[in-house]
Amino acid sequence: MRVLAIGVHPDDIEFGMGATLAKHIKVGHDISILILTDGARDKNGNYTSSVERREESIKALNILGYKDSINFLNLPKITVDQSTIQILEKVISQVNPHRIYTLSKNDRHQDHRNCSFAVMSAGRYVSEILLFEVYSVFPEFLPNYIINFPKEILDLKIRALSQFKSQFKNVDLIAKMIEGMAIKNSFMNYATQKQDIVYSEAFEIGKIVKGLKDF
Repeated sequence: MRVLAIGVHPDDIEFGMGATLAKHIKVGHDISILILTDGARDKNGNYTSSVERREESIKALNILGYKDSINFLNLPKITVDQSTIQILEKVISQVNPHRIYTLSKNDRHQDHRNCSFAVMSAGRYVSEILLFEVYSVFPEFLPNYIINFPKEILDLKIRALSQFKSQFKNVDLIAKMIEGMAIKNSFMNYATQKQDIVYSEAFEIGKIVKGLKDF
């Protein structure tokens, strides 16, 4: 399977789907990572380059098992217009993914929302798009696609997020939050009732299109 994960900021992908990414990598799927900005802003509020944020993301993704290059676009703004959509279309065409993961439209952060809408448009010919949650989602985030993972992958995700020292000052609190979210997500599909599965990541289905032979 070819997978394309798209985030706006360094740490979006690790927070929203770090465990799922680690699972894809573990089974040998072809992974591509696209991060639209470096996360830092200039005095005018536009995104600007940040070596620190990029290095944190590289370290975090390495912990999850991703060793390839990361496509940092360093866009100054995230807008839902033809220029952004064309940039995304070009990357999507190059990767030709079977599945895209990106941020939910039900998010407090306007750039997360804009990314979600732009990806849905640019990825209109991709069969599967799943939308992940981060710590800024609205209560309207309604997951209906659950991916389970074991304790060792949860530990990898927590270790990965601990690399973002510029963003998370209290790593212990982040670890508790990640574990709590993973347990809560498991209750949605009763995974906690099984001895071998106790943690999950939750996604909204952007779309899933099945072919004639695999419906």
